[in-house]
Amino acid sequence: MKRTIAFILILALALPLVSCGKSNDSSAQNGSASGEAEQATPDPASQAFNPETDYDNRYGALYDCAMLETEDAYYIYNRSYLMYYDKIMEESGYLCPKPECLHGEKNQNTACNAYITMPFNSLVYRDGQLWWVGDTNNGRNFAIFRMDLDGTNKEKVHEFEYSGEGRGMVRFYLHRDHLFYARTDQVIRNGNAFDTATFGCFDLDDYEKHILAVRESYFNPQPGMYFFGDSAYMFVSYDGINEETEDIPSSDYEYEAWLEWREQVKMKDEILRWDPSMDEPETIYLNSEDGVNWGYYSYYVHTDGTVWFRDEEYVGTDEDGEYVWNYYTSRVGADGERERVLEWIDGDGRQYYPMVMSSGVVLGVNQEWVPKVGFDINSIWIRKLNGETIYKGELPMAFREKYTNIAPHTHGGLNCCWAAENELLVRFDERYSGIGAHGSDMAYYDFVKYEITPDGLVETLLHHERMHFASDDDNIPDFE
Repeated sequence: MKRTIAFILILALALPLVSCGKSNDSSAQNGSASGEAEQATPDPASQAFNPETDYDNRYGALYDCAMLETEDAYYIYNRSYLMYYDKIMEESGYLCPKPECLHGEKNQNTACNAYITMPFNSLVYRDGQLWWVGDTNNGRNFAIFRMDLDGTNKEKVHEFEYSGEGRGMVRFYLHRDHLFYARTDQVIRNGNAFDTATFGCFDLDDYEKHILAVRESYFNPQPGMYFFGDSAYMFVSYDGINEETEDIPSSDYEYEAWLEWREQVKMKDEILRWDPSMDEPETIYLNSEDGVNWGYYSYYVHTDGTVWFRDEEYVGTDEDGEYVWNYYTSRVGADGERERVLEWIDGDGRQYYPMVMSSGVVLGVNQEWVPKVGFDINSIWIRKLNGETIYKGELPMAFREKYTNIAPHTHGGLNCCWAAENELLVRFDERYSGIGAHGSDMAYYDFVKYEITPDGLVETLLHHERMHFASDDDNIPDFE
């Protein structure tokens, strides 16, 4: 890269090493979360965010890309390569200092320092370097990696094995002296697929693994985690269906009966909290009556420790028989019950969907699905958690003008982004089917920053790249 990216290290208080937890006791394995163990009163200083060691909650909702910000740069992970955007030089490229390297022009270029494979949200800034959890490509192990901010000194810190578990869908979080994980594994019983959501952690001093909580579900639970001080918060929606004798109609052969059965299933939304002083996690919120089946981007823990989540209320059906919902941004009250704080219908009666909570704001999107075009984003609404509007209106997309005269394709929605009071950072995608010379699919990706100003949004294209799945389909146009 043309310039070595500098970063001024932020000095912070040293935090004492703490043990990840007690042994893998049966109460965690079978889902008990009483939280009755005596808890130490936390030191207020330990609750302050430490940028050298703490997981940044902005990154917790990312699930098909990764983005990270330092003082001088943005780091962007997409399609197995780590890119950078230099804020001072206003240039982007592969985070690899090798002048002879082909970088992403060569498929699966493992010799490139920018080539990494990882669960998307594990990329963090830690101790003055970039850290992540990567796949070792041997079918069973993961490892912690790190490298300098300019792409040099890439090294493996520790490799660890998942013994006795399937690999499943897993999300990793490096926070203070632990590596936490939230994973989903699937098992087939009597022809039905069941999921198990597991929360656990490794101590970073000896890498001993501890299981914190397990929840079982027929429908995909999508577990995730956020952090505040010493506390780890676990979020999961599940139905508890796990018996081999459960009489579940076949969705392939008894679809109408399956739909009727599905309507009777109640989802449970649960939030658990754990810190190293506790024997086991405590449940701080449980909704067993009208759970909303959270996705990865549906919850958040603010810098003051308040726990927030997306909420919804069934209204009825419209003229076409489609379900109608009202959406809310809710928080966990002092009594452990939900408090609906923000409603997402504006003064003109337009419904917004609260996509992402990040850095004290909520991003709402008014959009619809359009065949052969994808998501048509009509407008966005960015609000503070107290309800104050930061921006409401159209989302500029001047960067898309280059796609006007090429084949029909689908445009992705705002499913990989973060929002703050002064900026919105989004990864957009344009997907094409069978456009390559040999019938391959391909896509373009655009990383765009929107500066939020009193005069509206200022759009800046940080990085553009293309991806295709056949190495000799080089006739596909690209855009500089």
